[in-house]
Amino acid sequence: MRSLFQFIYRFHVGLLFLVLQALCFYLLFQQNNFHKTIFINSSNKVVSELFAKRNNLADYLRLDEINDTLAWENAQLKNRDPRSFVKLQNDLVMIDDTILGRKYLYTSAKVINNSVNKKSNYITLNKGTKHGVSEGMAVVSLDKAVGIVRHVSDHFSVVLPLVNTKFQPSVKHKKSGEIGVFYWPGNRPDEGEVHDFAKYTVLQKGDSIVTTGYSSYFPEGILIGTISEINNDPGDDFIQVTINLSTQFDRLNYVNVVQNLMLEERKALEDLVPKDE
Repeated sequence: MRSLFQFIYRFHVGLLFLVLQALCFYLLFQQNNFHKTIFINSSNKVVSELFAKRNNLADYLRLDEINDTLAWENAQLKNRDPRSFVKLQNDLVMIDDTILGRKYLYTSAKVINNSVNKKSNYITLNKGTKHGVSEGMAVVSLDKAVGIVRHVSDHFSVVLPLVNTKFQPSVKHKKSGEIGVFYWPGNRPDEGEVHDFAKYTVLQKGDSIVTTGYSSYFPEGILIGTISEINNDPGDDFIQVTINLSTQFDRLNYVNVVQNLMLEERKALEDLVPKDE
């Protein structure tokens, strides 16, 4: 308390000035409607700007939470997409039950580690076996191919992306349906190659290259990229093309892990076929 009195005594002139100044402003705004209106409008503007800045800061601090919510909602929309279901049919009636007919299940995940400047790039996700993720599942981003899950722990998974020289999935030319094999040359993270298109295939720049659906990884029709160059050498038996990859691997934040719910049934049936057939 003594320190407070000493402070007041030391700065009593300045404090008295501030009190009198405040009193003058109060009398001015109370007795004069014009000045009062200006003060109220100005104060409202300042308060509104402060609230806006506070809300912007709060939204920024909650950005990860907002992104997680949007990713989860996107996965739920994917799970309602008709392409995630198949129509089951018996001898009497077509069954269109979405529960019985579900084929693909989407789970959102966040990219927590990523590389694009190596020959063998990998992506780490924040979802693992406790979230339903298992080895061999496809990974997509906004209907664009990313890669497949290679390793899984309880809470994390490692993805083998298209930008890895060891990953060579089968793909197809969307317009003609011709099958080719995707290769990543190991240099640019935005470009890849497709080999082994049949010689008679009609290809044009800008054509889409998509997944075939033949493998157990990706659903059919997921975009890989678009053709940027065509190499139709008369001396070669096949056509090779360069494509611009649709996924921006250096900017990945959120992805969807795709579970094929009918994979085990398919594998069990295919295992019945003798290996030499």
